[in-house]
Amino acid sequence: MSFNSSNSFRVPTAAPTNATFRHDNYENVEAVKNIISPSGDLTDVPFAIFPIYIPNFVGVVPIFLMGALFNGFVMATILLNKKKLLVSRLDQFMFLLIAVFFLWSVACFVEFFASLVAISVQGYIAEAIISSFSIVMIFCVNLLLALERYFLIMGTPEYLCERIITGVIVLVGILCGLILGIFVRTAIDMDHAELVESWSLTMYGALLIISTAVVVVYVRTYFRSSRLVRESLGLSRKKGLVARIRTSHKNKHSDVLTGDDVSEPDASGGMDGVSVAIERRILFNSIIMASSLILCYLPGIILQVIPNVLHLSPEVAVFWSNVSEVSLSLDVLITPALILYFRRDIRDVLLQYYIHLRQRVKSTWDVENQCSLERPLKARLNFSSGISSKVLQQKELHFNLARPRRSTRIMNAPKAVPTSVFPVYDPKFYGVVPVFALGIILNGAIGFILLRHRSKLILSRVDRLFALITATMLLWSLWCVSDIAVEWVLQRVPVALFLAEEITSCIMILLIFGVNLMLAMERYFIVSGAAKVDTDKYFLGVIVAISVIAWIIVWFNITSPPSPGLKNATNLKIAFRIIYGYCILSTFVLASLYIQAYRISTRKLRESLAAITLLAQNATLKGISDNNNFSSSSSSTSESMTPELIRTRLEGKILGHCIVMASGLVVCYLPAMMLNLAPFIRPGLSIEGYRVWGAVAEMFLAADVAVTPLLVFFFKPEIREYFRVRRSSIPIA
Repeated sequence: MSFNSSNSFRVPTAAPTNATFRHDNYENVEAVKNIISPSGDLTDVPFAIFPIYIPNFVGVVPIFLMGALFNGFVMATILLNKKKLLVSRLDQFMFLLIAVFFLWSVACFVEFFASLVAISVQGYIAEAIISSFSIVMIFCVNLLLALERYFLIMGTPEYLCERIITGVIVLVGILCGLILGIFVRTAIDMDHAELVESWSLTMYGALLIISTAVVVVYVRTYFRSSRLVRESLGLSRKKGLVARIRTSHKNKHSDVLTGDDVSEPDASGGMDGVSVAIERRILFNSIIMASSLILCYLPGIILQVIPNVLHLSPEVAVFWSNVSEVSLSLDVLITPALILYFRRDIRDVLLQYYIHLRQRVKSTWDVENQCSLERPLKARLNFSSGISSKVLQQKELHFNLARPRRSTRIMNAPKAVPTSVFPVYDPKFYGVVPVFALGIILNGAIGFILLRHRSKLILSRVDRLFALITATMLLWSLWCVSDIAVEWVLQRVPVALFLAEEITSCIMILLIFGVNLMLAMERYFIVSGAAKVDTDKYFLGVIVAISVIAWIIVWFNITSPPSPGLKNATNLKIAFRIIYGYCILSTFVLASLYIQAYRISTRKLRESLAAITLLAQNATLKGISDNNNFSSSSSSTSESMTPELIRTRLEGKILGHCIVMASGLVVCYLPAMMLNLAPFIRPGLSIEGYRVWGAVAEMFLAADVAVTPLLVFFFKPEIREYFRVRRSSIPIA
């Protein structure tokens, strides 16, 4: 099953492809099978449910994720200020439209994860029903918005407005009932192919009628508005001329000072200019409101009819079907952006909200800096701001390696480094949060596969270590995203949350470095041929070291509340230096293990290939005869060259794998480690320099949640196998 948002008005068929062919044309279905897998066997399709949809996954899934976040944010803002923003019927329609986009985005995003776990007919039908309901609601609510604007311009009586709105609601109910009935009663084996085809065309016809009605309503709104503008400006022009005539009669020298050739043309030209400007503005707004709906959904509507008329090839039809899905999904971002564009009151609330928060943060900085200058040894909790001065001092004392989305925390940096309390004001916040969201997707997908097939994928110690590093990355991504959400909702950083952040993030860092170190140890032991019984003690030592350091971190954080004096701040600095020392030591040990593993692998490879070459030469010498000296000698030369070429290629591959395994951790975490040495390397580095390089270091650090699952895919081909389509999932013919 594909992640197909344009399943909206198609009953699930035996071939859940996007190519919109006639459902009774099985030759086209077989052609699509050949596109997906030229061999005809769908079990050998690599790394995808259907590889033809990989661009669709890359484009559609992030769009729906951004749509869920964006529409959810706008919904929360409106609900928090519903007394101001939900007053009229137009406000309620706009809120309903945003709610539909939010629910649709969340449903499609959840369905993507469900398709990774299992492919089922029920899931495909549920996806199609949800998408169909959402698009019907979107079209009808857009029609209601257009009608409401038209009613306001025309001054339509209230009873007539209610009747028309009730008719649109009844239309929504009829279409949704038709969707539910068709999808429930139609079998997956295409027993009702003719009914499906006629129903699909009927639905697209209904959407064409609704979109045409929206365009017609906006056209009539434009003409009515422009006429009202002309009448209003014409009335103003007449009143102005009457006032000038009365003034000229009162003035004895009116012929000299205010003649008709001076006053009337100027007034006429000014009024005409205002009229043209207003009419252009109305026309521009009407075009935007109507074109967004057409541009997003028209490709999918046209694509339903064109393949059956023009008889497009399967490749072309599948390609344009994917393009139509991307354009359709873009509506979850375009329409809310247009609502913010046309609704100045919502924009003002958002701006006031952020400006108020920024002023609170700035006032907090000023108060805390003033208190630190006047009474540095008497730090107290500032309950009015919700943030203690000690918390802010700790944020300025150290750069927290474990939390890659905060503003820069430099352990030995000057205390004047400004620190953002709320991450929404940090530019890197907009880069780090999507990285963690991507980490949730990748690690969640691998976690589902490992849990579902744990009896086959989790067998050895290496498999368990891969599962542990995946779980760690998933938990860290979920923690960071939820932490940011909690801080945004509370609009402050409570003391308990601050301590939980420090403890959780430090433990995650310890686990990441510890598990990577154990992976390097396991690879080294496998290459060196060490017995499992002899290596258990080394793994036990690493686990004990991680546990001891974790208890030290927990102890220092628990016994160092944010309010007491500078002694506890020194303890925190010592704790973080222990973490940095542990990370640096683990990195050196890890790199050394991979270097030794490479040397042992290449040495064993040379020995094995030398033995193979010697055996081949001996076999060639025994088979030499008088009549084939030349051929046998040339054959021995080629055979002696073949192992050399194999050795070179294998050594290069081993070296590449060792570099990739070691550099992934080093590249992501080395910038953050180096930043903490910046006060010693460059004592004169400015505050802005700390902030810029801190943001860069945090971006690199956050990237590990996406780099690690990609490396797991790279080194574990058996996991990639479970992303292939099995022939027994859904029959293709």
